[in-house]
Amino acid sequence: MFLAAAESFTLELHEIGMQAKVSRQEKHSLWWELVKKLSPWDLNCRKTLLGRIRMQLGLAEQWDAEYRDDPVLSRRFLLLNESELQQLASAGMCIGAHTVSHPMLSQLSSDQAWSEISESKLSFERVLGRAIWALAYPFGDSSSVTSRELQMAERAGFKSAFLNVDGAFGAEISKFALPRVHITAETTLTELEAHISGLHQSLRALFRPARPSAVGFNA
Repeated sequence: MFLAAAESFTLELHEIGMQAKVSRQEKHSLWWELVKKLSPWDLNCRKTLLGRIRMQLGLAEQWDAEYRDDPVLSRRFLLLNESELQQLASAGMCIGAHTVSHPMLSQLSSDQAWSEISESKLSFERVLGRAIWALAYPFGDSSSVTSRELQMAERAGFKSAFLNVDGAFGAEISKFALPRVHITAETTLTELEAHISGLHQSLRALFRPARPSAVGFNA
């Protein structure tokens, strides 16, 4: 919705203490702040607030029709249904869990976080008729995943869980906090070694530019 909206806009959501005037450069910062603020709310409340955001942005109710109606875009951006998941599993693909509604787990209560993690595993197992051994935490960075979520993943019966960051693979890494390496068809063995050894992460930290100033929010 932010990408489809005007270059700049004002957003007011008093329920979550937000009032912000946003420029094009600040859209990503606002999106990330909304992820954190909306995560503690249940799915129906999130949908209601997202509807209010859509109206404040001046978007039509069917603003995303092109993603649902275009067969190429729908296959790229929409979720698989149960039948498609079963076909994927039957073709030999390994399927893991990713929570029920993709919240930032660290922002939820313990009961909410446990439900998101455990129910995602049980739901997939009911649909696929097989054990689900792996979990990928939503967002998967240090602000989204704490030691609490690692313990919950183990208690739910997963054999391992993955973060969405790369890093050196060593003996001290928890099997419930495994880093991941993004690989493309163009990735060379040298580049893969740089990721696995931790060199890539070190270079990114060394040369990462300073972050732009954050968007202002009212508590």
